[in-house]
Amino acid sequence: MDTHLKKHLQNLPDNVEVIYGSALKIIHKLKFNKIVSNIPYSISEPLFKRMIKIDFDMAVLLTGKRFFDLLLNKESKWSIISKLFFDVKKITEVSKESFEPKLRTNSVLLVFNKRKSKLMNSEKIIKEFVLQYDKKVKNALMYSLMRTNRLTKNQSKDVIYTLKLPPILFEKNVDSLSNGQFKIIYDKLQGL
Repeated sequence: MDTHLKKHLQNLPDNVEVIYGSALKIIHKLKFNKIVSNIPYSISEPLFKRMIKIDFDMAVLLTGKRFFDLLLNKESKWSIISKLFFDVKKITEVSKESFEPKLRTNSVLLVFNKRKSKLMNSEKIIKEFVLQYDKKVKNALMYSLMRTNRLTKNQSKDVIYTLKLPPILFEKNVDSLSNGQFKIIYDKLQGL
């Protein structure tokens, strides 16, 4: 986005393409297998949401410590989601004093590799559920069950009924679920 850097990036090797713009707006249009970036910490969560939907091998990201803490916190939905999609490894912490100007928070260098280990059935359902982030919970659950367990629409509805979820959850969008609401759904799906 910093076009004032163009003059400094003109003499890069021919195999380097510099793209100016917002990563959040263009990442889904690009073809790549690795991401290496010191991202603005304010886009950590939105970028992570996009990363789960694109195909790549590895991402090396310097993120804010708060985002890393979210990934570690067992009460956070991002902790559950990150384990479904990635193997996340902390490389090192970087002090806020290491930057000029000094940052307000410490940083963590993380490596995200696409998860290679086999998913259990309940994990497949949750993974599909998460990918339906813009749908209402009831529709996302139905689609997830139909896709992973090859159920009909009516069979999926029957399974959803047996989960005995609080009715208020069904009308929420997947993306707007709180940590606690997400955990309720996650726990209920563990038996499937």
